[in-house]
Amino acid sequence: MRGRIGCLDWLAGFAVATAWAAWLLAGQRDVVAYLLPVAIVCVAAGGFGFLAVVQGRRWAMAGLLAVVAVLPAISFRSREIGAVGLDWQNGLKLGLWAMLLLTCALTFRIYAGLLRDRALLAVLSFTGIGILSSLYSPVPAYSAACALGLLAYLLFACLIVARCSERDIMLILCHGLALYLAASWISAVAMPESAFLPLQEGDEDHRLMGLSSHPNMLAVEAACLLCVVLPAAARGYLDRRLAWVFGLLGAATILATGSRTTALALALSVGAVWLRQRRALPAGIVLSGLGAAGITLVFGLGLMPRFDGMLGSFSRSGDAREILTLTGRTDLWLFVWDTFLDRPLLGYGFNSAEAVLSRGWYGNADAGYNAHNLLLQALLTTGLVGAVPLTFALAVLCCRWLTEQSRTLSSYLIPYLMILGATEAHIASVPTLLTLVLFLAMALTAAERQAPAGSGAGWFSRMLQGCGFRLGGYAP
Repeated sequence: MRGRIGCLDWLAGFAVATAWAAWLLAGQRDVVAYLLPVAIVCVAAGGFGFLAVVQGRRWAMAGLLAVVAVLPAISFRSREIGAVGLDWQNGLKLGLWAMLLLTCALTFRIYAGLLRDRALLAVLSFTGIGILSSLYSPVPAYSAACALGLLAYLLFACLIVARCSERDIMLILCHGLALYLAASWISAVAMPESAFLPLQEGDEDHRLMGLSSHPNMLAVEAACLLCVVLPAAARGYLDRRLAWVFGLLGAATILATGSRTTALALALSVGAVWLRQRRALPAGIVLSGLGAAGITLVFGLGLMPRFDGMLGSFSRSGDAREILTLTGRTDLWLFVWDTFLDRPLLGYGFNSAEAVLSRGWYGNADAGYNAHNLLLQALLTTGLVGAVPLTFALAVLCCRWLTEQSRTLSSYLIPYLMILGATEAHIASVPTLLTLVLFLAMALTAAERQAPAGSGAGWFSRMLQGCGFRLGGYAP
């Protein structure tokens, strides 16, 4: 039998090669003709890999996780603010999300038990509301695609956790993201004209964006690497020397991007974890609150000297107002809030902020692609209906981080997300690497908290079982 299959394989390959050679001899020598064998090989390899993923092959799951983490982060083009139409790069992401959704649909019974977790279920509700909001969005196709991408990442994270161990997941992310950052540094040497953001008014230094779409985005991706490397090293999954190499690579990348928001958020999250490990976090919170109250009182009494010169030295333009207004974000937040009040219940449609704000935003056009705040973005795009489950999920994550001493993937990621969410809108916008890593952390926490399959099933599990789905099958 094996000999017959091998013979048939050779005959099929010979037939394809003969047909290709005949096509070239017939005069069809354009680019399509030359690339036809490559396309056939890619399609065959993709189909084989898809079947291996559905069958739960470990190597296929690992490879798919690496591809999903790195490939969408690479930017192959630039576009104007407000141009949210379909192009070939968006089409590539859409095709990847569709493939993930199909894979997750075919393997739903494997990871369905994880969806009993309150945080995951709340995010799933937010995602469902986002999909429905595309019905009234000004850019319905774009809203639907982004919401489906969010759903794809959520279900895929659950599937990965069900199929792979925490150690495998962390190591895949560490090595994959480290290679991606290293490639960004190589591009800075090989293609400096595209690897650095062009100088803008007030800028003095070039900002590295490497293979990413923007320096701030590359900084977030480097922060994701650090948020994975630190707990991986703490749990003994990653060699300490290699962890130092990866850590220095991530830190150097953040410094080269000039992203002050990510640098500050990451530093504060590391400090928060350090205080929690020493059971000094309550004291740190109290002292921070007292310090903030004291500074507010001194400012209110007019006793604080002016620090315009010092603040200006921290800004890129030399203007202290850039720091005091968080690079114009405070003006944007007021505009977003007024816009939200026009449609407070349902919002304008998932991730439609760019299309909505670009119409009337009077400030810097580069700031108008989202609300630059996690909760404001959710309120603007999905209204109170969508912001409530998302806020509940974030509250659950914060409570777990404060009350459970854990060295899992969420250790550094949760405080970093909360601090970054004050000025950015990542997980309520286009699904990015940070979205994927967060969902992986949530799924790992859910698997760690839940009992083995078949014990203590909640109402959601009983409902799925009543519909004919067999739950469980995941490995904590």
